[in-house]
Amino acid sequence: MKTKKRGPPINRKHSMNHSRPSVALAQNFLRDGNLAALLIERSGIGADDLVLDIGSGTGKITEQLAKHAGRVWAVEKDANLAAQLLEKFANTDKVKVITSDFLDVDLPTSPYKVFASIPYNTTAAIIAKLTDGPNPPVDAYLVVQEEAANRFVGTPKETLTTLLLKPWFKLNVVHRFDRKDFAPAPSVDSVLLQIQQRTRPLLSHAAQNTYRDFVTYCFINASPSLHHLLGRLLGRDALDSLMRMLPLDRSVTPTMLDFELWLCLFYQFMQHTTPHARRQVAGSRHTLKLEQSRLRKQHRTRVHQTPSNG
Repeated sequence: MKTKKRGPPINRKHSMNHSRPSVALAQNFLRDGNLAALLIERSGIGADDLVLDIGSGTGKITEQLAKHAGRVWAVEKDANLAAQLLEKFANTDKVKVITSDFLDVDLPTSPYKVFASIPYNTTAAIIAKLTDGPNPPVDAYLVVQEEAANRFVGTPKETLTTLLLKPWFKLNVVHRFDRKDFAPAPSVDSVLLQIQQRTRPLLSHAAQNTYRDFVTYCFINASPSLHHLLGRLLGRDALDSLMRMLPLDRSVTPTMLDFELWLCLFYQFMQHTTPHARRQVAGSRHTLKLEQSRLRKQHRTRVHQTPSNG
């Protein structure tokens, strides 16, 4: 499956008779159930799977998931659309309709998968909720804006987001959509992003939090250069040894290094760091998450206050 670009969803409002999502939801829906069926079939979703459909809307994806999966949670924030879904799937016990903002929903405690066309304006928050929790999905397929997908995949360069995901997940764009695949057609390109949990993480359990702190600290504090910062953290001798091993230019920035090089840097940090350097780095990821959480709450509050067009 291969993918295209898609941008921020278009806002809309609907009635029970005419499905037009509200402006605050900023979401586009797949027009063709056959396309949804094809992509779901390629995903390998089967009768043993519990699958979440986030932002189910008119139920095009939900309907096809119900044919392939064992159980489906259809999460829809808009009360009118949720009511339509309840009516549409009233005769099957395979579909559970949840009328709620997905960011407020408790995730399953058993293994599950995700297949959804999500609201573009909450892409980062939705992926963070899925990947940061104690029980991430085994596999997730999300229709997202191509620009956002590139940030998560690390194309054309790594981002802090990609580096915080790649030790635990494989990320790939597996399908590119035509803008006419959506109703209404958006003004940006969209793709299907796969986020697959690794069978075994690339880091030991004991090193995982330190890795997150190390990478976050480097991205936030790499001024005037990453080389200068590593010199402070590792010490001159360790940095000289590192420079002989790895192709690190003195002017290199965090986004210029591939994920594999970041793993090498982290292993060097673990071998040569001092207690003082570890204290410097400790808690960096937690601090950044708190700041991002405050920003998301402010954004969601502003969105909720946005008047909808009838």
